[in-house]
Amino acid sequence: MATAEAQRQSAIADRAKAASDVKLQDVQFKRAQYLVSQGAQAQSELDTARNRLETAIATLAAADKQIAASQASVNQAQSNVEQAQAQVASTEVNLNQNRWLRRSMAS
Repeated sequence: MATAEAQRQSAIADRAKAASDVKLQDVQFKRAQYLVSQGAQAQSELDTARNRLETAIATLAAADKQIAASQASVNQAQSNVEQAQAQVASTEVNLNQNRWLRRSMAS
């Protein structure tokens, strides 16, 4: 479960980085739009800025999906732990019953 949680935390950190990059690329895109409208920059620079912004948005969406996937892994790991704990409890009950039966038969 620790591995799944570590992966989830890493995915959260990756998402924060991706969100920051979206903000940066948005600012750069808007700056390029302005400069192109003023004739101070070539259209190709705006196209490049648009592509970088779209890439950053796609990376953010992928990071969100990775968080969801890693959360599902954490949930599955937790479920496995709970199932194992229930099996241990059941085995302990059976063991105690068998001990009681042996003592009863020995008496």
